[in-house]
Amino acid sequence: MVKVSSWHIGCANESTSVSKRVIEFVKEEKLEDGVNTIKRTLLVVDDDIEWTDLLKIFFSHKYNVCVSNHADDAITFLRREMPGVIILDLIMPSVDGFGLMHRINEMSLGVVPTVLTTGWGNPDVEACATAVGCAAVLTKPVSLAELDATVSALMDGVALPQKSLSFGPPGRP
Repeated sequence: MVKVSSWHIGCANESTSVSKRVIEFVKEEKLEDGVNTIKRTLLVVDDDIEWTDLLKIFFSHKYNVCVSNHADDAITFLRREMPGVIILDLIMPSVDGFGLMHRINEMSLGVVPTVLTTGWGNPDVEACATAVGCAAVLTKPVSLAELDATVSALMDGVALPQKSLSFGPPGRP
C-alpha cells in the first residue's frame, strides 16, 4: 500500500485505477493558487491540546497538519510518514523535546527540519537545540506570524539566519 499524504492507495487489482485515484485526490488538495499540488505534512508535537488545535486550524490551509500530544505518538507517526517540518515543544511529560530529538536521530530517519518552542529562551537551551539538530528555536509566547514565516522557510528549504551564540552585554563583541 502506497501512502500519499493522509490518503491510501489500495491494491492495483481494485476496479478503479491507481492513477485515477491520485488525480481525484490531487484535485481535492488544490491550493489557493489553483495549482494541483499535494500538501506537505507538518507535524506538531505538544502536550497542550488547545495549542495544537489552534496550530492545526492556523496551518491547515497550507499543510496537511498532523498532531501528536505525546512523544510516543510522534515516534509512531514518524515510522509511518516523514513530515516536511516538525514543530516540537521542549517541555512535555515522559519524554521532552530534546529526548524526542535524540530518539528521532537514533532512528536514522534523515534530517527533518524541526522548530523547537520553549518558555526557556536562554543560550543554553538554544545551544542544546542546535546540538540535537533543531533548525530553529522560538521562545513562548510564540508569534503565529513568526512561526508561520519559520515553518514556510523550512518547508521551502530556505536556510534560516544563524543567531549569534555570543550573549555578552550590548555593545561588546
